[in-house]
Formats: sequence, C-alpha cells, structure tokens
Amino acid sequence: MVRGPAANTSRDDPLRTQDVIIYPDQRCTSPPGEDVYTSRTSGIRTWGRTSDGATTILIGTYESDAEVGAVVTNALPNVAVVPAEQLSPTLLGFL
Repeated sequence: MVRGPAANTSRDDPLRTQDVIIYPDQRCTSPPGEDVYTSRTSGIRTWGRTSDGATTILIGTYESDAEVGAVVTNALPNVAVVPAEQLSPTLLGFL
C-alpha cells in the first residue's frame, strides 16, 4: 500500500517497464502521451490489458483530504507491504 500525495509506480514485477501513466485527474496515457483509458477498459470497475489477467492490483484514490476517506487514509503508513500469505481469504473474497 502506498499513501500519497507523492507520485508512485505500481507494477506486478519490478523489472516490467512502465506502459501507463495515471494522472491526478484520472487521465491515463502511454509514456509518449497517447490516451489509453478506453482501450484498457475491460468491464465494470475493471481496467487493464485483459479482464482475465494473472495479476490484480487494487487501487483506490481520494483527490482531497476533505473527502470521507481521509479518516482511513490518514491512519495508514506511507508505505506498507502485505505479503500474499498474510491476506485473509475472506477479505480477498469481499474485494
């Protein structure tokens, strides 16, 4: 987990090259600046190369501290790593 507002990079493999940039206004482009939002939409609240990919990353954003999520996000550390074996199957099913 990463808590902002600093820019960050999310990927399934640290050696994978960046292929999408998501801006604070939720605009999504390739590194050269081509819009990729529509081409990567693959279902309700699902986005990526394919809808049945091997990797899932859950990303939630709040654009200001005034939003309801401020209480939750302020309680989080700036960076937290949660190993897969420590995740609750119940929580994963809910998500």
